[in-house]
Amino acid sequence: MTTVRADRGLTTLRALDTKTQSARQVPMAPDVRSTLQHLAKVKSLATRYVF
Repeated sequence: MTTVRADRGLTTLRALDTKTQSARQVPMAPDVRSTLQHLAKVKSLATRYVF
């Protein structure tokens, strides 16, 4: 499962979910981060799906 942390500006990918089988953290673009923070204010993000 991919973990999205808009408050930290990171997306964490498990090794199982990557082509190289290496876990990694990917920084979010500022626009993505602000969009997710806005969505969290108007919609519950307690689900596995954001969109």
